[in-house]
Amino acid sequence: ADFCTASTFNIKPGEFINIKVTDTGSGIKAEHLNKIFEPFYTTKQQGSGSGLGLSTVYGTINSHQGAIKVDSQIGVGTVFNIYLPLAKEDIEISTITKNNNNTITGSGTILLVDDEEIIRKTVGMLLEELGYNVILADNGQEAVKIYTQQHDNIDLVITDMIMPVMNGREAFYKFKKIDPNCKVIISSGFTRDENLDEMKTHGLCGFIKKPCKNSELSQLIYNVLNT
Repeated sequence: ADFCTASTFNIKPGEFINIKVTDTGSGIKAEHLNKIFEPFYTTKQQGSGSGLGLSTVYGTINSHQGAIKVDSQIGVGTVFNIYLPLAKEDIEISTITKNNNNTITGSGTILLVDDEEIIRKTVGMLLEELGYNVILADNGQEAVKIYTQQHDNIDLVITDMIMPVMNGREAFYKFKKIDPNCKVIISSGFTRDENLDEMKTHGLCGFIKKPCKNSELSQLIYNVLNT
């Protein structure tokens, strides 16, 4: 109970699983420790990190009523302790059946941006089945180059947030600079919506969490293209 009361996380007394991740790296400076979970905060050089990795971890653990604690020493290494509540009840595993009854077809050209090849191919095939022409890009920089050349023919951009070279946030503002009326959807496992508020004020059309149902994605695309 004392641990839960002192924690900044909304956790309740009970049985927890403790996962400890330890490295023998260079360590984290004291002035950075209280900032490492902030979205977009990074000490890496530009293009080497988005600053969203630990923020996503924090959000995921928090959403599961857990907690995370970090200790670090310069020249010694870092220890992350993750606490997740132990599920006492049996977990029911159900079979997920594919249901396309609620998908909405459409037309137009979509620029799909994601650094994971399997996601690009899978979502690209889905979009084609829904009736859209699809252009693929594996990072924000490539997407901006494509959009610069073909923006007159692109009706919508769907981009991941966390990518190497150039992330989705940076690419979004470059799309808007090329065409202020550009329609963009962010698709990401990153769930802390409050950090998308600034992008929304600059014309972000929508956000969908990965993984998503085909019907949800098709409906969001339809709504954005027809608004």
